[in-house]
Amino acid sequence: MSALFSLIDLDDGLPDRLSGSRLQRLEVFNWGTFDQKVWSFELGGRNALLTGDIGSGKSTLVDAITTLLLPANKISYNKAAGAETRERDLRSYVQGHYKSERNETTGVSRPVPLRDTRHFSVILGVFANTGYATTVTLAQVFRTKDMGSGQPERFFVVADSDQSIAKDFSEFGTEFNSLKHRLRDGGARVYDSFPEYGRDFRRHLGIESEQAMELFHQTVSMKAVDNLNDFVRSHMLEPFDTKSHIASLIEHFDNLTQAHDAVLRARAQLELLQPLVADLDSFEQLSNARTTLEHQLTALPLYFAERTRRALLFELEVLAVQLHDLSQELESLEESVRDLRETEAQLNLQIAGVGGDRLADIERLIERHQRDKQIRQTKFDHFNTLLSQAGMVQVSVAEQFLATRERAIARQTELEVEHSAIENDLNERRFEQRSINEECEGVNKELHSLQTRHSNIPRDSLELRQRLCGDLTIEPNHLPFAGELIQVLEEASQWEGAAERVLHNFALSLLVPDQHYEAVAAWINDHHLNARIVYYRVPNRMAPATLPERRSAHPLLVDMLELKPESEFESWLKAELARRANHACVDTTDEFRTAQRAVTRAGQIKDKERHEKDDRRRIDDRREYVLGWTNQGKIDALLAHAITLQERLNFISSVIADLAKRGEAVSLQLRSLARLGEHSNWDDLNWQDLVNEIASLHAERLRITSSSDTLALLTSERERVRQEVANYEHSRDGFQRDRGAAEGRQRTAEAELDRVKGMLSNTQAVEVATESFASIDVAVALELDGSVQDVMRLTTVHQSINASLVHQLNTITKQEGVLGQRSVRSMSTFRGKFPHETSEFDDSLASAREYRQLHQRVATDDLPRFEREFKDYLNQNAIRDIAGFSAQLNKHEKQIQD
Repeated sequence: MSALFSLIDLDDGLPDRLSGSRLQRLEVFNWGTFDQKVWSFELGGRNALLTGDIGSGKSTLVDAITTLLLPANKISYNKAAGAETRERDLRSYVQGHYKSERNETTGVSRPVPLRDTRHFSVILGVFANTGYATTVTLAQVFRTKDMGSGQPERFFVVADSDQSIAKDFSEFGTEFNSLKHRLRDGGARVYDSFPEYGRDFRRHLGIESEQAMELFHQTVSMKAVDNLNDFVRSHMLEPFDTKSHIASLIEHFDNLTQAHDAVLRARAQLELLQPLVADLDSFEQLSNARTTLEHQLTALPLYFAERTRRALLFELEVLAVQLHDLSQELESLEESVRDLRETEAQLNLQIAGVGGDRLADIERLIERHQRDKQIRQTKFDHFNTLLSQAGMVQVSVAEQFLATRERAIARQTELEVEHSAIENDLNERRFEQRSINEECEGVNKELHSLQTRHSNIPRDSLELRQRLCGDLTIEPNHLPFAGELIQVLEEASQWEGAAERVLHNFALSLLVPDQHYEAVAAWINDHHLNARIVYYRVPNRMAPATLPERRSAHPLLVDMLELKPESEFESWLKAELARRANHACVDTTDEFRTAQRAVTRAGQIKDKERHEKDDRRRIDDRREYVLGWTNQGKIDALLAHAITLQERLNFISSVIADLAKRGEAVSLQLRSLARLGEHSNWDDLNWQDLVNEIASLHAERLRITSSSDTLALLTSERERVRQEVANYEHSRDGFQRDRGAAEGRQRTAEAELDRVKGMLSNTQAVEVATESFASIDVAVALELDGSVQDVMRLTTVHQSINASLVHQLNTITKQEGVLGQRSVRSMSTFRGKFPHETSEFDDSLASAREYRQLHQRVATDDLPRFEREFKDYLNQNAIRDIAGFSAQLNKHEKQIQD
């Protein structure tokens, strides 16, 4: 084993073997009981034996040497004499405590010193190395500023020469600084702290290891070694800091465990976030599709207005050409008719010249009777048409005409009574239809609202809170409704209806924390709400809630409830529910009668003497439920109710259509009966008599014309001309009808064009709608050729595509609602498992962006980073530390063996 004191050989049997730095002389002044003069112990660099009686100062000198070489806080003074710890200390040596005196009054013992604050103490050791011809003096100078328990003031001296107390540490006055200056001027090094002093003297004395000084400290006054292994390990071996190595290993393994936990946590988050983000992406796609469909439905009228405008312009161009052609054709026909009329007039003159005056009279009579016959026949047909429309038998003779007029009066009275009944029924049905439509609109709005949130509070109440929070810049979740924080336990679902009955009004109450109370109260007071609101001031601090009084073995309604986790209102709500929901949940009327406060599954409530059962709505009607922070049940109930409403609406619409049809039929009959009065004389309808008269005139004309060949020839020519005129006039009438029809279509087209131009006059709306025209073109192309200009066909296609878009929108809206609810439930599950990461998130689709960002961060940053950190901790820290610690242990083992 190498020597701890590398330059020392303890064998001093021969003078030439006195190698190393050895203590030549020890001097003390005012140290312990060595008082008032310099006491010197000459060793001459050799081993020495110090003897003396008990109390003569042997340990005092040993402690002086120890004080020169070790810091005072490590020294156990007077250990050489076997004294107890702290029997002596540095102050006792500097002040010279030599005995203890007992105060008879207080009974307390105190040491008696030889010296006070006016004195100073010096210990000095001279070391010499004869081999290197060097001398080093170590000294320490002490004084006390007070006689209390504090440590003495001191400084440390190292000099490369042989110094003494008498020569070098005396006659410096009363100030330490004067002594320090003198010593420095003499070449000594002065220090105010032991570490610098210790490094200096160990370097000059050739002591390489602090462990050597520790061994010196332990052996200088040792009398026995209890455990050699412990002594060698503690004092003879260089310290090996296994604790720090083990602590480092533990710390790194803790880091490794934390890194592994972080990886597992990130993977668990990713496992929940991936399907959630996929649902959110699908929801966003459905939402975008719904928005596109809504835009298409909004743009559809303008799209078809534009297509109709183009079709109408094309139709008007065609009609203009047709009217031009028809006008030219009519003008040509009119000219031909005029020419033929002139020819007829000439023939009439010629016929009159050969005795045709009677024929002219006959012709005039036939022509007049023909006109009268046509008028009477038209009136006759009109009269019988009115009879048919009124549900009566047609007439053909005067007797039937007179009888029919009498029956018409009675029939009119019957029809008026029937028409009044139909109108009353129709009004009732239309009122019912409006009510159902309004209810449908309310259900649709409520469904849309429910799909964007997770509470069951009615939309009107939420909108009122939104107004309040918007004006006061308060987050809505800081002003919750009580119902948003209370829910019936899943295993107590059979009592859900009863809980809704008991707590309905309380659930719709707003909870206002102290910090918002003043602002909320002022806002509510200053605004006309058009609604009823109840709110409670909730103090920031609440006394612990008292348990509800239990008067029977039946469970209480409050036992069936749970509160939303991590709610700041939990204590207040527990206290309120203990008071409001302490009804016994009973199953029989006998139990109900005997209980003081009770509720049944059927919803009958008892509060002492007051009993209540409100069956205006079914107890299981979830549409009216307001408790809980999940609303899928309410959405399902509203969807089922919406289907029922639609079926009722379809039935009412068919009934209204049938009543309207019947009413129109009765109205037509009444109008027909009323117009029968226009024909009061049978002669105005009797056209058969004129037929007979015309036949007689034709016979007479035949007799006259057959008596003269010239007259017959002229008459025949006139008949030909007249026939030709009739043909031309018939053609003219046809063209006039065609022109009238074309002009009618032209007027209709122009009116329709004005209408669609009015629709298209809103340029801003058209500009917005134009963005959807391309997507509408795709749908239109499946049903309509792009070049089709038929307005009626466009109208049919418009209705068809509108119905298709409405159907698609309804389907997507339902899918969107289901997906939105599933996403909200996934958010709630994720927040329940990872509350720290989602403290600023909500269980609503409004937080979709935050969840996507969290998923992106976990997938692309957190998880890869945690995996890298885990590998780094494993490879660089844990494995490296284990290998390094093992190498250190092996090295230390080898040192011990050496």
